[in-house]
Formats: sequence, C-alpha cells, structure tokens
Amino acid sequence: MQKCALMVPVALIALFGCSSPQTYEGTSRPENELIILTKAKGTHVHIVSIDGKLHGAGDVNRLEFLPGVHLIRVEYMKLKNHEFWTSRHSVGLSFDGKAGSHLQIICEEGEDPSNKPGSDENKGWWQASIVDVNTNEKVSTQVP
Repeated sequence: MQKCALMVPVALIALFGCSSPQTYEGTSRPENELIILTKAKGTHVHIVSIDGKLHGAGDVNRLEFLPGVHLIRVEYMKLKNHEFWTSRHSVGLSFDGKAGSHLQIICEEGEDPSNKPGSDENKGWWQASIVDVNTNEKVSTQVP
C-alpha cells in the first residue's frame, strides 16, 4: 500500500461524487429480477470499474446488475492516521449472478509484521471477494 499524496481531492471526490446503483441501461427493474451487490460494513474497497467501464467517482454501497457474468475491479482505500492509503493495483472479481440473489463484497486485511513503528512505509495485505449473503459462499473468482 502507498500513501496517497492527493488526500484532499480524493476525499472531495469520494464525498461529493455521485453514481447510480443501476449498472444496466433502461428502466429500473424489480429486485427479484436483479443481482444486488452491496459492500460489507467497514469494507475498505472502492469500485473502479464495472464490466470494463470506468465507474463514476464516489463510493457506492449498493449496485444492481442484470443476471449473468460480471467483472468488477476494486482497489483498497482506507483513511489511516488522517491520510488515505491505497493499493498500488486494482483486483478483478468475476461473478456469475442469478436473478434475486444478494451478494456482498468483503475485504480481509492485515498489517505486515515487518513494519517499523513510526515509519512512513507501512506495508499490509488485503484480499477482496464476493460472497452470497444467504449462504456465505464465495461466488467470485479473482482475475488479473
């Protein structure tokens, strides 16, 4: 992870950016015809792209997809000691959703034990995945 030098602009974009939860074209559909994807509370991931298209600025906690195979790209982003920390690369998560399913992005994270107290080069690890809310079964595959 690296410290983001543009803390204020990123914070403003995250705060004021807007994006629709609907990832498909056309009129909105009832939930039983959609895949609902949410982020687990406290998850430090930011969705960068959906099905190859850049996602609008802002942090969306709920997205609606039509059934089928989808690919989202996520980055790690966390406010730590009044600074934004981000991953160096995004991670692709592919999933095949059925109508009426409720899925959730989760993120596991940890500190690298070799970190030196007070160092600016704190290192850590993170791993994102998508699970079915009803079964807690992992439904995503990580792709490059």
